[in-house]
Amino acid sequence: MTDIHSCSYCCERPECIKAQRDEMRGEIERLRAECDEIEAQAVKNCDEVLELRAELAAIEAQERERCAKIADGYIGCDNLAAAIRGTT
Repeated sequence: MTDIHSCSYCCERPECIKAQRDEMRGEIERLRAECDEIEAQAVKNCDEVLELRAELAAIEAQERERCAKIADGYIGCDNLAAAIRGTT
């Protein structure tokens, strides 16, 4: 029977050192798994942000084109339509 007592990490008994080592290994493995999970979520979030930015850019381009078409309909507004399209 092993005689492991309740002690601190300063204990030099071989059984305690082994138990503490195993405990620390388990904690390291748990933390690594948690970090991997957090990293995976961060990558997913980043991908979602990039998709949303692309959608927003497409919507903004459509809106600029819509505004330019409206400006094209007004007499003497050629410069305005070009400015809206960014082709001045």
